[in-house]
Amino acid sequence: MQETGNKTPDSLGSVSFSDLTGSFFKGLTEAIGNFLLYCKRHVILLCLFVGIGIVLGVLNYVISPVYYRQTMMVRHTELTLKTYDEMIRDLNNLASTGSANELKDRLHLSLDDARKIRTIQAYDLSGADLRKDTISLSERSFLIELTLTDDNKNVAIYQHAIINYFNNNEYFTKLKHDKIRLYEDRLLFIEGELQKLDSLKEAYNKFLGTSKNGSVFYNNAFNPVELYKQSYEYSAAKEATQTWLLQNKNTILTIDDFKPTKAPDSVTVMRSVIIYAIIFFFIGCFLGVAFDLLKKTETAQ
Repeated sequence: MQETGNKTPDSLGSVSFSDLTGSFFKGLTEAIGNFLLYCKRHVILLCLFVGIGIVLGVLNYVISPVYYRQTMMVRHTELTLKTYDEMIRDLNNLASTGSANELKDRLHLSLDDARKIRTIQAYDLSGADLRKDTISLSERSFLIELTLTDDNKNVAIYQHAIINYFNNNEYFTKLKHDKIRLYEDRLLFIEGELQKLDSLKEAYNKFLGTSKNGSVFYNNAFNPVELYKQSYEYSAAKEATQTWLLQNKNTILTIDDFKPTKAPDSVTVMRSVIIYAIIFFFIGCFLGVAFDLLKKTETAQ
C-alpha cells in the first residue's frame, strides 16, 4: 500500500538585521523626500497657513491674561487628604467659572481680590492628585497651588484667606472644640497629679534632711524610685499634651508660605507662536492632501 507523503510549506527565508535596518532607513528617506516634494508643491498654501498661525499666536499671547503661580506647604490635623481635596476643588470650581461673588464670601476677600484668583489646586508632596491618595491618616503634609492674574505682591492676603477657610469651617471647628476640651481636661488632671507628686517629693526631701535613717519610708511602704518614675511619666504626658494643644489646635498649619515671584508663569509669546504655527502648518498639509485628491478625482473622470 503506497503511503501518502505530507507536504510542508516552504520555510520563509531569514532576513538579517542589517537588511531590516537598511529597508527601514530607505523607507524613511523616501518618506522624507516625498514630504519635502509635497511641501514644495504647496509652499504657498503652507506659508499662508503658517503665517496665519503666527498672527494668531501673537494675538493669543496679547489677549491671554498673565498669571503667577504660588505654592505653599501645609499640614492637616483632621480627617484625610481626600476631604481637603474636595473642599479645594469646590473653591477651584468657583474661581475657574468666574463665580467671584461666591468665592469672596467663602474666603472673606474683597471682590477685586477674588477676581484675581485663576485656579486653586492641591497635590501631595510628589505632585500627584489628592483623589488618588489611599492612606487614611490625619496629620499629613500636602501642597496648595494658587494662580493669580496680578503681580502677587499681596500674596499673603490669599494665604491668610485659604488657611482661615479651613480653620474656621463649622464642622472642623466642632471637631476641634471637642478634642481641645478633652486635651485641656487631660492637662488639668496631669497638672493636679504632678502637684501631688511634687508635694510628696518635697516631704520626702525634707525627711531626708532631718532623719538619720531614710529606711523608715521604705518600711512604711513608700518607694521613692516609683515616686520619681511616676513624676517623670506625668511630666512627659504633660509635655505631649501641651504640644498637641500648641500644634494641632488648628485644622491646617502652614509649613512653607506663599512667596511673591517676579516672573509670570503664563505662556510666553514664543511658545504661543510656535504652537499655533505648528497647528496651522498641519492644517495646511491636510488641505493640500485634500486638493491633491480632488484633482486626481477630476482627472479620473
